[in-house]
Amino acid sequence: MKKWQEKLLLQQWQIGIKFQDEHDHDVCVAADVTCNLSYIRATITFYNTLFDDTIEEQERVVVHELCHILLFQYRELAIKFEEGSHVTGQDIHHANEHSTQAVTYALWNLHTGGR
Repeated sequence: MKKWQEKLLLQQWQIGIKFQDEHDHDVCVAADVTCNLSYIRATITFYNTLFDDTIEEQERVVVHELCHILLFQYRELAIKFEEGSHVTGQDIHHANEHSTQAVTYALWNLHTGGR
């Protein structure tokens, strides 16, 4: 996990890991993540179904969950919208810029090998 956290430039995030027998709602889920921007913390919960996969697929799941951290502000907007909270144009612009910049830095880091 540390390798991908560094490659995706997420070192500033404190990322906790939990293991749980199964997901509460979906038996096919291998992992999920919760994020807290205020404290720059995230928790990735891995479920037993992860261990049915190959090592390569397990690593892909780790990368997938770390990408959720890169893009978490879009999820926050969707939750606000779903709950009926007012989502402003500024909220959307901020989430778009933050997410785009996070992905840009991560891809650029992968492209340049961290130079």
